[in-house]
Amino acid sequence: MEPDTFTETNTAPRLISTITEGFNIISNRIYLILFPLLLDVFLWLGPHLRIKLLLQPYVNSVLSSMPELSNSDFLEMSQWTSELWDIVLNHFNLFSLLRVFPIGIPSLMTGMAPIETPLGMASTIEVTSVFQAIISWLLFSMVGLIMGFLYFYAISRATDNKNIPVSISAIINSFFQILSLSIASIVAVMLFIFPTMLMVTLLSLISITLGQIVLLFVFLILIWFLMPLVFSPHGVFVEQQSLIKSITTSIRLVRNFLPGTGLFVLTALLLYQGLNLLWSLAPDRSWITIFGIFGHAFISTSLIASSFVYYRKGLVWMESRFHQTGKSAINL
Repeated sequence: MEPDTFTETNTAPRLISTITEGFNIISNRIYLILFPLLLDVFLWLGPHLRIKLLLQPYVNSVLSSMPELSNSDFLEMSQWTSELWDIVLNHFNLFSLLRVFPIGIPSLMTGMAPIETPLGMASTIEVTSVFQAIISWLLFSMVGLIMGFLYFYAISRATDNKNIPVSISAIINSFFQILSLSIASIVAVMLFIFPTMLMVTLLSLISITLGQIVLLFVFLILIWFLMPLVFSPHGVFVEQQSLIKSITTSIRLVRNFLPGTGLFVLTALLLYQGLNLLWSLAPDRSWITIFGIFGHAFISTSLIASSFVYYRKGLVWMESRFHQTGKSAINL
């Protein structure tokens, strides 16, 4: 194995070497993959907490009234929608809320939502009241956030070669910063997605092509705004920064010193999503799926470690540039 620590240099982080270092770090600390590994095994073989009995009457009521308000062509769409909702309600598992965004444990089973396992059909527990559903959502989201925080914190320490002592107060403060980030992300998504989808829907009624063009345009604008924020959580874990300072550091780092961040993020996404297709090939009811779960856990953890390596190297690069600029100003 190659050393899992990186040396501070005066060069910008390189794509291949950074990803390689991230993989080497996790290879030397393979226990870190237990977070996504155990979560996926639980979502695969464990019980399912469903809300089908709670939502099915409302879905049937809405769908049964829709054909009366339209022509016969809409009847076929209504039947197709009914079948789609039946599939969604059968597969949706409230335990999948343990996989929270943006700071959470990556999960392969959340996307697959299997109901068949090598042990037979998954056992199900039905939520029968809205109150139970809300409490479950809040509880699992908080537990998922705590687990995700510990997961990212452990990876962050694995990429640090300074062996800084663990501080409980610093951990608690960092957790509340990440909690603030999660709440802000949810609010931002809600404020953005509803007016955007409303606008796209209205434009699609005029022209489907126009709606698709506007949706693509909005997506590109969103990527342009979000890219400088990609390292917003990293400053909290690496330097125990406040959320605002961490966001500011991320924007300054990406926009002024790491223009190659887009290529790094795109490469990581292609590796992650591309290999997910491979991990998902085995049937849910086959024990071979465990190899896909293991592969997904290793790859996703390694890519997150690579992002921390990239961020740390980027900070060193930024500081070295500041130092060189300062020396040049003094010489002048």
